Amino acid sequence: MVLHERDKVQLLLERFQPEDIMKDFDVHCEKCRKKIHVKVYKGKRGGLIVWLWDGIFHHKDGNRSNDFCDNIELVCYRCHNLIHRIVKRLGESLAKRK
Repeated sequence: MVLHERDKVQLLLERFQPEDIMKDFDVHCEKCRKKIHVKVYKGKRGGLIVWLWDGIFHHKDGNRSNDFCDNIELVCYRCHNLIHRIVKRLGESLAKRK
């Protein structure tokens, strides 16, 4: 399941409290504090669309269907790749122990 745009907007509003959601603004990676540029705009059908530069919404527990705000974190691409590499290595080392 994909995180819906309305959920992304809600998360940005709750966690980062921008002055105006319809203006470009910057937030920080929740791991390393790198700046992530955010743009929210209206799509062709009237819904809001979230665009991130150098960032991604990440499911902390790895379950893409768990879209609760406390399970989502905004991280830069570098941290996102590190998280997945660590999880992969941990899984491989646990598999070797069995």
